[in-house]
Amino acid sequence: MILGLFIRNFKTYQGMNFVPLSDNHKFCGLLGKNGIGKSSVLEALDCFFNGKEWNLHFTVKRNGLKVRPYIVPIFSINKDTKIPEEVKSIITKLDNLFRTTPKEKLNFGSTHSSVKDTFISLRDSIINNPLFDNDYVFPIGIDHNKKATSAIFDSLLLDDISAEDNDTENRDHLIDTQLKAVYTYLVENLGYIYIPKDIDSELFTRLENQEIQTLMGEKLDHILRDRITETAISEINKGLTDFINEISNELDGYVYRTSTDRQQNLRKSDIHKLIIDSFFNIRKLHKRVNESNNYVEISSLSSGEKQKAIIDVAKGLLENHRADGKNLIVGIDEPESSLHVSACFEQFDSLFKMSNKCRQIIFSSHWYGFLPTLTYGNVSVISEKDKTHHFDLINLQNYQEQIVHLMQSSKGKLPYDINLKSITDFIQSILSSITSDTPYSWIFCEGSSEKIYFDKYFEDEIQNFNLRIIPTGGAKKIKRIYQNILTPYGEIKENIDGNTYNKWGKILFLSDTDNQLTHYEAKNYNNQYSRLQCYRLINNKSTRLTETVAINDSLTSPATEIEDCLNGKLLVETLKYFREIKEYEYLESIIDKDKKYSEEASYFSLNLRPSEADKLKEFFDSEDGDMKIKFAEKYVELMSQEDYQVPSWIEYIKGWIREP
Repeated sequence: MILGLFIRNFKTYQGMNFVPLSDNHKFCGLLGKNGIGKSSVLEALDCFFNGKEWNLHFTVKRNGLKVRPYIVPIFSINKDTKIPEEVKSIITKLDNLFRTTPKEKLNFGSTHSSVKDTFISLRDSIINNPLFDNDYVFPIGIDHNKKATSAIFDSLLLDDISAEDNDTENRDHLIDTQLKAVYTYLVENLGYIYIPKDIDSELFTRLENQEIQTLMGEKLDHILRDRITETAISEINKGLTDFINEISNELDGYVYRTSTDRQQNLRKSDIHKLIIDSFFNIRKLHKRVNESNNYVEISSLSSGEKQKAIIDVAKGLLENHRADGKNLIVGIDEPESSLHVSACFEQFDSLFKMSNKCRQIIFSSHWYGFLPTLTYGNVSVISEKDKTHHFDLINLQNYQEQIVHLMQSSKGKLPYDINLKSITDFIQSILSSITSDTPYSWIFCEGSSEKIYFDKYFEDEIQNFNLRIIPTGGAKKIKRIYQNILTPYGEIKENIDGNTYNKWGKILFLSDTDNQLTHYEAKNYNNQYSRLQCYRLINNKSTRLTETVAINDSLTSPATEIEDCLNGKLLVETLKYFREIKEYEYLESIIDKDKKYSEEASYFSLNLRPSEADKLKEFFDSEDGDMKIKFAEKYVELMSQEDYQVPSWIEYIKGWIREP
């Protein structure tokens, strides 16, 4: 993973800059106005990994190379990775320098103080994060002459070696050799694909294209080698030679031969080139029209459709073809370019899913609508003041709070419109999608575990009714989105007739019933606005059913989370799986092995005593809350292995989504 990079005198970046990218997330965005330097970061990484031509800052082109340009990423690599010992020893030195060098010993020269502050801030968050304890974190890069460098750590590395060797010339050569070995190891073992905004979609999607082969995780030559064997080539050569000899025997005194004494047979490379030219080159990517057998060539698609096709192809190859994406980094410039606003969310949802299938996704964007909906990721906000770049790294788990804090601490230097633009872009995308010719419907739930359950229970609605599930990160965020969507929704509704409204997609906001309720006015739209609903889940003790009630309904007890509303029998079967894990053996005291659990709501099926309920809550809250996600994944896995009843409240929502 790339956590950040030093970049000096490259494209829009004059002098030394440090760009933070990640504090341990694989989904990494670059935000900022046009020309601020977002794509420069992606291009710089293309130069680092793929040897592309450097686009130097204009002052370098004008005044010469007084200060050498360089690109130096900060890498994070797990210590269990197989690394040659001679390379590992250098990486270990760099990791130690990165972690332990006091900030006053870091020489940033005359660079603006914000560069040092940004680097130190990211470094502190990394070395204080136990998730990096089993990682090497180190800088390694190259200058414009492809000489390896560690940027501000070069002099520190030199001091480290000086203690072992007094020969200055020998030390310099040793450092060059060592850093070059690390750089070579990285570019040979990590792949980077850069998809610029103005890419030729037809050229990019050809199977013989280098980027597509990198996405597939295998070279076309290797694919052909596996399918066109040496035996097959020998048989072809033998058959052709026999034919030539036969013809020559029929021509008295004449033969067909090459001009040299050695009679050249077809080589493997000849066969491969012939197949690529005559088989692959004539095949272009086409898009199927709906479910028909009609196809449209990618060059005939609209600009937005081409952009979507590129991401669809990349995602499809990562998910379905490439064996392992752990060594692949993908850089994408403005993936929302030319897309209709209603399609932007789908595009970024695809990017997020891609990030789970590869080492890292790094993208630039002008569309901020993904910020309110994704809870795992980072964005680096780039701004400029007094001709100096400023970078603020934001974690999507609590981006709104971070933005407020950054605005206050920076005294307004951070662009104030990020928070506003994120919710505006998102609401606009939702409203456009529900009013389109092929409308989408949406369920906004609290967390990622709910999404896992809903993706399974509503898989038919997702496939056939364009339903999308959005985890928001909690009841307060549901409230915020609901209140922001209410006014524009109502204004659009007032200007259309009933028949048009009945063709819209639907929106459902669904919250848990927490001990500390999030209160807000949620209007009852059952008649006037029947396609927009805001409900709260609660277990009704009198009916022994999970019900969807209005946010301000008087029924507020018992506290009800998604795990209280599932199929009781299936939930117990899932608990039994985790009970076999040593650290969760205490679940044995919750499960009655002699009891036949019903398939009613899990809260009623288990019927736990307060002490048992506390143990179950402790289980779900374990691993910093990640257990809820692991449990949900196992639940839906077991759900596919047997025919379990669908909870009645799920059936109710399914019916509401499906009805005209």
